[in-house]
Amino acid sequence: MIWLIEFVIIFLLILVILLFISYIYRDIFKKYYKREIYLHSALRNNEFDIYIQPKYSLKSESIVGAECLVRVNSKNKRVINTERFVYILEKDKSIIELDLYILEEACKIINRWSDNKFKLVPISVNVSRVTLIEDDTFITKLNDIINNYNIDTRFLEIEVTERVMLKDTNKIISVIKEIKDLGIKVSLDDFGSGYSSLTILKNLPIDTIKLDKLFLDKKDISEKGKIVIESIINMANRLGLEVVAEGVEYFEQAQVLKNLGCEIVQGYLYGRPTNISDFEKLEIFN
Repeated sequence: MIWLIEFVIIFLLILVILLFISYIYRDIFKKYYKREIYLHSALRNNEFDIYIQPKYSLKSESIVGAECLVRVNSKNKRVINTERFVYILEKDKSIIELDLYILEEACKIINRWSDNKFKLVPISVNVSRVTLIEDDTFITKLNDIINNYNIDTRFLEIEVTERVMLKDTNKIISVIKEIKDLGIKVSLDDFGSGYSSLTILKNLPIDTIKLDKLFLDKKDISEKGKIVIESIINMANRLGLEVVAEGVEYFEQAQVLKNLGCEIVQGYLYGRPTNISDFEKLEIFN
């Protein structure tokens, strides 16, 4: 009889645990579903906000480029994590629409700067591998946007991450070559965050590598870290590639990078992502 009581107790405990887990997952899926609906609504209504973050030259001490970023707030006005909403929109390929929207906004900015005699610097836009792989008309659409705003393609740059080379390598390389045929430079973002970096450098027709911020995880870069960074910079120079260091937050980091031969940096030390009007007021931009 005792074994039966023990069995019932264990069964009830398992049942409680399963109910608890199902409740948690139901809550997670409910939040995910609500966020998915909200993001698609924001996409339809152009409610994604465009921000720009400067790329700063340590040599000339001026802004020499910028990255066009996108942010979206939840209903409670909290900023939704970029990686999270990109993942959601990639699942049903809605990211293609968002990528084209950001590219168009970047071209609007370049056109505005050209017409209003602002300092012209290249603006980069990160494009999803889903867009590059799944949208067979991407190059045509990109070319149409460029022509609509009559921009000089030297001032538009496309960033791709290491993830683009996970599969369909030949197609990715072909699309990137078509992008470059339009006169647009291509950067490899988050370089060093994966395990295929060197293979990518050998195969991908890129112009710039952006050192992942993981290389600058501390205020004081370790001696081993300096050796790795210097090796990457030297290798990039020999390959004819420009190097941009991301995530620079401290003066000490900038000094080390400058001494190691990295001239262009991006990070909070030289400017947080800001809207277009505030960006144009930056002293180092004028």
